[in-house]
Amino acid sequence: MQTRKEKGKTMTSKRLIGLAAAAAAVLILPLHAAAYGITLTYSVSPTTAGAWSTVTVDNTADPSRTLSSSKLTLDPAEVICHHGDATCSPADNTQVGTATATTFWLSNFCVSSSTQNFNVFWINPDGGYSPSDGTVVSEVQIKSSSSLFNVTFDAYVVQLTVGGGYYIQVPSYPNLACHNASYPAVQIHQVLGKVGTTTYNLHKNPSSVGTWTDTISLHYTSGSDDSASTTWSTT
Repeated sequence: MQTRKEKGKTMTSKRLIGLAAAAAAVLILPLHAAAYGITLTYSVSPTTAGAWSTVTVDNTADPSRTLSSSKLTLDPAEVICHHGDATCSPADNTQVGTATATTFWLSNFCVSSSTQNFNVFWINPDGGYSPSDGTVVSEVQIKSSSSLFNVTFDAYVVQLTVGGGYYIQVPSYPNLACHNASYPAVQIHQVLGKVGTTTYNLHKNPSSVGTWTDTISLHYTSGSDDSASTTWSTT
């Protein structure tokens, strides 16, 4: 009888260990979550080949994770104005775009989702980002214009050393949002090269008629990543 009791204890201990391991796996899983399935849309106006155009970018982000950085890789046929280029570069500190973000915010105690506004300004590159694969050719500063918070962060336009294409890097985002898997996706909307009725020559369409591909990559503080691609056309 004593042997059976000890055996029962041993089996019970094994079950408890198994349950503990399973619980630990559940707790660890969010730190290495699978891709969320973000979306990206990218459009230009006008769509005329070789024309300067206003760019509209819409993307989503995972509401359960903290966004750390982002990288929007443009099609190699697209061209971005370089700071100091007299043919296109506006004066420093000129507002050249707008942005919005819709989610639940810490400053609102995560009570409800709301859309917050940001203004985008053309500035002299400040040396705050040093890419290993290219050169920073221009920079914009994003400033909140909402009542919930007052933040500023930067986005850098990098021209690749190999191939000469461009990407737009935000190296660091301020931590402003609440995080919960039950929330709808974070919605981010950007218009670059137009403020009101005033347009700026910041983006030039590919020189030929065709279909082009852009890709966004998001990196979260957990170490995980999401990406999405989209196509658009010139006429």
